[in-house]
Amino acid sequence: MSLPIELRSRFFKAYKQSIKAMNFTFYNDLQSLNKSKMLLKETVLNPMEMKQKMFKDLPESKEDLIKHLEDMNKILIQNVAQAKQKSKYKYELKMHDKIELGDNESIKENKGSQYKNKPFKRCCD
Repeated sequence: MSLPIELRSRFFKAYKQSIKAMNFTFYNDLQSLNKSKMLLKETVLNPMEMKQKMFKDLPESKEDLIKHLEDMNKILIQNVAQAKQKSKYKYELKMHDKIELGDNESIKENKGSQYKNKPFKRCCD
């Protein structure tokens, strides 16, 4: 991948941050950690082949791919929590201080907002 110098430094920074985000998020889950690192490596080193195989919405340009990496890092740190099974029906979430928490009131306010002003349609209509 040939990049101009400013994009190259931004790419390596984003790639390094991706690995740190994965290590932070999946620190006790070696299987998920290894799979995510392998997928990152395959996607970054050969993005057009991975686009055809798996990711139809992977960005075309190299700058967009770098932005995609940066956004992925943010999501991994702020929105992904690992769970550990305690018993047959109980799980314990491993939360950390960087996880973005919301309140139930904001969820209730936006409930169904994507369906407002759209006619209701059943499967048999």
